[in-house]
Amino acid sequence: MIRSANARPIPGVRAGFTGFQPVPLTSGWLEISGELEYGRFADDGWWRDHSALYNGHVAQGEWMVYRRMHLRTDPGRPLTVTLGVQCASQIGGTTTYYRDGEIAKVEHRGHKVADFIKILAPVEKGAEDYVLGNTLGTWDLKATAVVRGGWSLSGYFQWIWEDGSGMAKLNGWDGLWGIELKAPSAAAIVSGVVVEYLDLTNQSGPIHWAPGDHPSTSITSEATGADDYYNNAYYNAYAYYGMGMGRATVMSPLYNTDGYMSYIGNRTRGIHVGVEGRIGRVGYRVLAGWRKAYGNGYEAMIPARRSTSLMAEASMPLRSVPGVRIGVQGAIDRGRLPANASAAAVSLTYSGLWR
Repeated sequence: MIRSANARPIPGVRAGFTGFQPVPLTSGWLEISGELEYGRFADDGWWRDHSALYNGHVAQGEWMVYRRMHLRTDPGRPLTVTLGVQCASQIGGTTTYYRDGEIAKVEHRGHKVADFIKILAPVEKGAEDYVLGNTLGTWDLKATAVVRGGWSLSGYFQWIWEDGSGMAKLNGWDGLWGIELKAPSAAAIVSGVVVEYLDLTNQSGPIHWAPGDHPSTSITSEATGADDYYNNAYYNAYAYYGMGMGRATVMSPLYNTDGYMSYIGNRTRGIHVGVEGRIGRVGYRVLAGWRKAYGNGYEAMIPARRSTSLMAEASMPLRSVPGVRIGVQGAIDRGRLPANASAAAVSLTYSGLWR
């Protein structure tokens, strides 16, 4: 939901644990994994070239700070629980706001070395009127049980949040929910099955009203909604070269054809199913997905758009050259998120050590 392989990586520096490591003084029953990354967006030209420069805003010179931490109980036991959090923040840069084709305001958000420390737990007010930077993230939980015959059954979720309302889980069932079944051997006819459900339609409700933002208002009630996932009023949408850095189920800004620089379909529901296994020497994988987008909290899609995607692949090792596999793959998309498409691929891969 926060860091996927949907977009090319941002140039940066990253440090963290190699896998999970034992937590001292816990006698091995608790492990920790985490990382911290500082990077700089290198796609300023893309945002300038693709924006309509009519309404909305375009940011330049942004930085990103990504951090995560996960705790896991002893994986050698019949029941393993993993709990953690992920956060990504946009910080710094210059934002130009447009209204009816004219520049309405230019906001320079300078950043100091201290800001890269403060953003790790943003509480100080910045140039954005609220806390420093733009931070989004997920609460993550996974439980895995070893069942009969050595099979493992996992249930997991990632609860997405964009601000305090989402962090406090005031956004209903929004998030990614999944179940995964794995066989004890990768050579089984069915070695793995996964079913996932994605719901991003609540977003803490459609209305955001904070009396503190309007000092002269007589409306003192507060409604902390309109989370508008992956979009922000001060920074570019959470994308790199237009491709979403989070869940690819949410259509990326790259596919907007009218210069609109935000996610237009982040109020999305979808389901994904995957099956993999091996029949003799041939390994296979089949993926299927369906999604429906209703627009975002400010712009509706009328009518709502749908898309169905299917992919099948098979691969087989070459006995004559150890480590080499030949594979074929085919995929189709049908719908308007963004359009009908089809593709095929033939692959030759090698995995091993050169000697």
